[in-house]
Amino acid sequence: MLYLDENIGIKIDENQLLKELNGELLFKPYLVTSNIKQYLKNFFAGLINDEFIALIDLNYSLKEISNIIGNTKLLTETKIISTKIRSLDDFYWKIEDSKSKIGIFTSGTTGKPKLVKHLIKNFILNVRNDKKHTMDIWGLAYNPTHMAGVQVIFQALLNKNRLINIFYKDRDFVIEQIEKHKITHISATPTWYRLLIDKNLRLRSVKSVTLGGENFDKPLYEDLRIIFPNAKITNIYASTEVGSLFTSRDDLFVVKKEIKSFVKIESNNLFVHKNLLGEFDYKLDGEWFNTGDKVDIISDAPLTIKFFGRDGDFINIGGYKVNPFEIEEILREHPQVINCKVYSQKNSVIGNIILADVIRRTNTISEKKLIDYLSKSLQGYKIPRVIKFVNNIEFTRTGKIKR
Repeated sequence: MLYLDENIGIKIDENQLLKELNGELLFKPYLVTSNIKQYLKNFFAGLINDEFIALIDLNYSLKEISNIIGNTKLLTETKIISTKIRSLDDFYWKIEDSKSKIGIFTSGTTGKPKLVKHLIKNFILNVRNDKKHTMDIWGLAYNPTHMAGVQVIFQALLNKNRLINIFYKDRDFVIEQIEKHKITHISATPTWYRLLIDKNLRLRSVKSVTLGGENFDKPLYEDLRIIFPNAKITNIYASTEVGSLFTSRDDLFVVKKEIKSFVKIESNNLFVHKNLLGEFDYKLDGEWFNTGDKVDIISDAPLTIKFFGRDGDFINIGGYKVNPFEIEEILREHPQVINCKVYSQKNSVIGNIILADVIRRTNTISEKKLIDYLSKSLQGYKIPRVIKFVNNIEFTRTGKIKR
């Protein structure tokens, strides 16, 4: 594996990494660092020696870390471990056979972030390890301390691929790196991809585009087909608690027969069986875990579902439940809308009012025109009271719209 980050001048090859891993090492189970080389070295050293590793987002403050792990003294915990790796093949074998548990923290969007522990098999279950993938070049567009980022690292690692860091970088840098290094595979959130949207942009080296973490709409799919004309586009449903569960070519997911008995839907709520979960302090309904995701059943044979939000996403407007993603999807279908965010604001009369931030292509579209456009598809109580035109929409370090 070759890891490049031209912003901070890091270049790591496998032989260099093996030299640094061999011998006695200072290992930190709870490492917080912005140095990707230090992060990877500590991560691999822990895996090879079957140690527990907690991956902590750099965006957390010390107070947040204390609330999550209970004690910031854990950040200073160190131990000396002795590593002996005979060859690259030995290195890969030790990684795949590791008994380590990797601790991933949930985003906390539905409450306090929680620590979920997964075995290696949960990360490499969907790794496509084959000779035909040896020439793949991956772009790391996900946070390397989160579930999806770790899965990309393993995908590149086990196929001995180059891995280019394009996480949390600006648009021009990302495009430059894709073109310079001929990146072939990218996995990211829909919000991340929307930053690239330009009808004149063509990134022809990319052969595979996968999306996850947020709702995926048809306008984005059409834009991605233009920007990545040679790429297969795949939508993935995954969570920190479960890992990757469903894949699709669009926004409809067919539940494979192999996992159908581990999935159930009640009152539009998606439940998964406890056998699919990592280790964390969860509440069960019998043997089932409520993911918090809301789905529609499109077909029973085969079972086909469509996601339309989470429990906490809905806005109460005068007693009506409004799904902001429904409004966003319609807004994005307008040819003058690049991206948008729909949210609520407290109101003394009806409890909440709906607002929308919109990034527009040109100033030829007005607030009134957009409201008239929405009125053709939505009931009156779903129409935003105020539409603000903005230059950018803030997103989190996980690559999702910040709500």
